[in-house]
Amino acid sequence: VVADALVDLRHAVAQRGRAHGAGLDHAALLAPVALVRVQVGDPLLKVDLSALQDEYSTLQAAYDSALLRLEQAKKLLAGSEQKLYEIARAVGYSDGKYFAKLFTRETGLTPREYREKHRGN
Repeated sequence: VVADALVDLRHAVAQRGRAHGAGLDHAALLAPVALVRVQVGDPLLKVDLSALQDEYSTLQAAYDSALLRLEQAKKLLAGSEQKLYEIARAVGYSDGKYFAKLFTRETGLTPREYREKHRGN
């Protein structure tokens, strides 16, 4: 079970690294780490905790970065008339469609819906 959790965690690091940390599910990141912490007392289990901590730190930094970028995008959508692709680039995404997909997944609103709902705020 723990080995599977480590594989899942390493897979998440690789996937999110390719996606530049966008759209991270914080609860999903914590679950494998919590499981490893519970099982680490098992003498038959050999886990490189420093490597695991490095991977977790990488994921946490990517998650924090994604949250900051999302908040900046919300401010730009509500307070400017910039086009979506301009906002996407301003917050670090080169693909406006990809950014819109992530934004919608994380907020439950399309960028256009968000802008209309929060314009001038």
